[in-house]
Amino acid sequence: MPTITLDAPADRTAEAESTPPVLVRGSLLDPRTVEGIGPRFPGAVYQNSDGRFEVLTLITDPDKVKAHLHRRQGFALIVRDTLRPDGQPFVVGSVWTDSDWLIRRADRPSR
Repeated sequence: MPTITLDAPADRTAEAESTPPVLVRGSLLDPRTVEGIGPRFPGAVYQNSDGRFEVLTLITDPDKVKAHLHRRQGFALIVRDTLRPDGQPFVVGSVWTDSDWLIRRADRPSR
């Protein structure tokens, strides 16, 4: 009989299923989507190996996300690279990882 440890995927799935959804700007988001967004709410600045980015918009409407990313995903962000003087806004759908770090915090939108 297999032994299940605390780090087993089944345990994380059970935990995610027991965590209630979060309301962001009128959209109910599941915990995995919230985890993927991380602290990147409008006004936040974060950095990774690709640059330093200011979050301009958080998109959670599924139809708008699909229109921007051309795939189904729980969220999309419109960001601008602040290290480039000519940095133009662009859309990303990458999840928050350990290689990202927060430079400036922004409050989570409540409506």
